[in-house]
Amino acid sequence: MIEETRRTYRIGRHQDGGWLFGVSAARIAGGAVAALLGVLLLRAGAAVPVVVLGILADCVLAWILVVKQVQGRAVLEWIPVAGAFALERARGVWQFYTAVPELGCLVRLPEILAIDPQPVQEPVCLPAELSGVRVLETSLAFGGVPLGVLHDARRESYVSFVRCAPRGFCLRGGRQQEVLLGAWGGLLAALAKESSPIARIQWIEGALPASTDGLWRYLQANQRPGIADDDISLRATHELLERQSAGQEHQALVAIRIDAKRGAAARHIRMLGGGELGALALVARQTQWLVGELRRIGVYGAEAGQPAAIPSARGVAAALRDGLDPFGRDERQEPPAGQRPGVSPEAFGPSARLSHWAHWQSDGTLHVTGALEQWPGQDFRCDFLRPLLTETSAARTVSVVMEVFEQGRAIRKAENETGIAHSDRGVNSWLKRRATARERKRGEHAEQREEEIASGHALVRFAGYVDVVVPADAGLTALEDAWGDVRVAASACGIQLRRCYGEQVHAGMNCLPLCRGRA
Repeated sequence: MIEETRRTYRIGRHQDGGWLFGVSAARIAGGAVAALLGVLLLRAGAAVPVVVLGILADCVLAWILVVKQVQGRAVLEWIPVAGAFALERARGVWQFYTAVPELGCLVRLPEILAIDPQPVQEPVCLPAELSGVRVLETSLAFGGVPLGVLHDARRESYVSFVRCAPRGFCLRGGRQQEVLLGAWGGLLAALAKESSPIARIQWIEGALPASTDGLWRYLQANQRPGIADDDISLRATHELLERQSAGQEHQALVAIRIDAKRGAAARHIRMLGGGELGALALVARQTQWLVGELRRIGVYGAEAGQPAAIPSARGVAAALRDGLDPFGRDERQEPPAGQRPGVSPEAFGPSARLSHWAHWQSDGTLHVTGALEQWPGQDFRCDFLRPLLTETSAARTVSVVMEVFEQGRAIRKAENETGIAHSDRGVNSWLKRRATARERKRGEHAEQREEEIASGHALVRFAGYVDVVVPADAGLTALEDAWGDVRVAASACGIQLRRCYGEQVHAGMNCLPLCRGRA
């Protein structure tokens, strides 16, 4: 019997070091401040015992700020996080309640009275983390398919996404999985071209509570007249729908972001006429290219068997609303009379949002958001994320946002990292200091990355996030249980899941199709 040899992969570690021995800039600044305080104390001319005690106190303070680790971070690194959180509490930004019911709607009255209906402008009220975000709509070149686009005025970016449905990746053989992963790598490599206007690409996989309201309504409208309530077939159907209500509905999104003021994107927008119309035309072209690439990979649309599901403006607004409040989807399932399915482009924001140190709440949903850190240090297979994506019972959303470096920038970055590694080796040799295993691994990865980029591979910087949700009426105990379940699944993948204390709401936005995150 011939055993199939599976290919393995490795994720290069980020250069978490600063200028020397992997020390971050915050720690270097903390050490410099501590040393400066010691020098000032010596120059003050105090008595020797006072100077000695002051130096000892200075050393202890420096150790606490720079070396002491709390929840995976140095105390010095927690200071800006705690300061920003305290400022939000002081300004009242930690809580948001919509003012839409008090604002009313706007309608333009014609100069000459007419009976023709006029368009109504609905009010928009958003929390601080979503301020400046608008839902626009354009159309694709083929078939005039409406395309919803998210415009972030504060970042001058435009985001569109495609709703996908991978055809049983985990059920395929190892060779087939590797072929699909290689095709995805080809898509990323295309983004490394100097002419590519796409700044970031993001994939989102969500396991959200299943919605069965439509099935219940269909059953009520189409069941046989006069059927008894205790009919065995009716009871079996009710039981099946109740079990389905407790299940999960998986969805997959792939989003792209175009920064209107940067490099190739700015040139393309000027060629297409400039302004918002030029940006929307560019987004439509790049979305059409993305659809073709996803079709080539073998990802099919989630609606009516189409190759890719292109959401309209109402579909984009519904996706944002479902990410903020997934347990309120049943209430939004049936569109108002005369409206298309989805959510109004002006109503994608939450009605109420509360931010706490360790969790946050949006309408009827409690959230805990964490960052995926410490990716596997050893070689792994292409399906290493299976425990996190398919073997958790908690409702959660996994998001990975990626920035693909242009070839020239990637070469400069790789050469700089290799130079830093060689400098650290030289300093270690001069100081007769033994390099740690982590420093040696960092140097090996830097050299290997430089070789791969010189051979034509793309350099990708990415960040991952997980948002765990439970109904608000389930309470914090259920939320902590769900968070623990997801942490165990992430650990089984070889990934450390760190809770984003003090940054819950901002980290939670990274799990929405906005292409945000510290990539």
